Amino acid sequence: MFRFSGKLTQILWLLLSGVSAPCLSWAQACLPPSQQTYFLVPDSIRTDSVLISWMPGNGDGRVLFISQQNSFVAPTPGTIPSPSTTYQGGQQCVYDGLGSGPLWIGGLQPSTVYFVAGYEYCLPDRVYQDTVALLNPASFITAALPCSVPTVQASNIGLVQLGFYGVQFYFSQGNGSGRAVFLSDGTAAQVPQNGTQFQGDTAFQGGLQCVYFGPGSPTLSLSGLQDGTNYSIRIFEYCGSSPVYLADTGLGNPFLFSTPVDSIQAPCSAPTTGVSGLSAVWLGGDSIQVDWQTGSGDGQLILLGSSAPVFPPVNGQAPPPGSNQYQGNPTAVYSGPLSGPASVQGLTPGTYFLSGYGYCLPDYNYDLLGMQTAPIQVVVGAQGLNPAKMEPQLLSNPVPGAAWELKLGELERQDIEFKLHSMQGKDLPVAFEASPGGLRWVGEVLTAGMYVLNWKTREGRFGRLPVLVSGQ
Repeated sequence: MFRFSGKLTQILWLLLSGVSAPCLSWAQACLPPSQQTYFLVPDSIRTDSVLISWMPGNGDGRVLFISQQNSFVAPTPGTIPSPSTTYQGGQQCVYDGLGSGPLWIGGLQPSTVYFVAGYEYCLPDRVYQDTVALLNPASFITAALPCSVPTVQASNIGLVQLGFYGVQFYFSQGNGSGRAVFLSDGTAAQVPQNGTQFQGDTAFQGGLQCVYFGPGSPTLSLSGLQDGTNYSIRIFEYCGSSPVYLADTGLGNPFLFSTPVDSIQAPCSAPTTGVSGLSAVWLGGDSIQVDWQTGSGDGQLILLGSSAPVFPPVNGQAPPPGSNQYQGNPTAVYSGPLSGPASVQGLTPGTYFLSGYGYCLPDYNYDLLGMQTAPIQVVVGAQGLNPAKMEPQLLSNPVPGAAWELKLGELERQDIEFKLHSMQGKDLPVAFEASPGGLRWVGEVLTAGMYVLNWKTREGRFGRLPVLVSGQ
């Protein structure tokens, strides 16, 4: 049996691969690149073309192919493809060179899946790397042909029934494949952006809302309206699954109407559950941070005062706007639909009291059984501490984050007792270890929010620090 090696083996390999005789060389064939072309990214995808860019590997060049099948065959070593950027079918070479794009490829069909693949090669022998890589091959689908835009708009909107808080209406459809119906308590709806789909909801929430989206022309019944209010209905015909809308108006489209006034409307009911989780912490200086959770009402009013009980709001009166500056007893910290937190400045040393009241709309009936008889207290300033033993720099404010440190200064790592409280008043386990500057937190990772760290030494020195843990 004969064994071949070295240059003779290379020559036989080239002959078997179909390379013409002038390509034969006694020099050793180059090695295929070790890093393949990768990250082939289709962009600006159209119905008949696409823009492709890619990241090159470590070869002397690369070739790109496109196909409707994800079954690429790497080029034969030594062959030089003839690229064309107009696709004709099959596995076609679209690029041969040193660059990384972008490259326009045309001749594609709409709504069709295509695949692209790249192969690095070495020179002068054109030995190709035939492995896959990140986003190589990559795929994309060409855009669909635009639909036929409707020419006849929906029209003849009319009322079947009109009440204080609801309406039932009908309309005649146009010649689109579907239609979007909008209700507004202000300006009539404008033409939607093409390609935008909507989810219809017949329970009106206010403002501008899609109440129907789809084919057909059903009689629609809408709820959630307000008495004595002006409304407008506007309908847009569209075509296609990625809708293209007809912008024209139709006969009686938009349609305006007003609900009658309900002269015997009952006032809204005060919330059954008011503000919860009300808490406050001194941030140092003249500031506190207040936190709370919403109840079952439409909004809540948070009041801060210098005496207890905090003077409650009056039913039927709108709450004053919230302020971040203390303006005397009592001050509205917040009024509105959201939960906390909120900060208040301008406080002098002393004890303050907080109460929260939920309310309903539109009549502003308050949950007056809430916290007015047992308000939350917060102390501002260093009341009770011996001024002779107070050192403002004994403990520095912890750095935001999970691994914050305490700079002990003159305390020199004395035996200090710590207690950590969350804004909700919960005690949390405390764990520190010695660090070059003082103590480093090694306890459980704290969630983002405000905490209070109370400390006390064996000598009787004590105080507290705000701890703000960021969400990073």
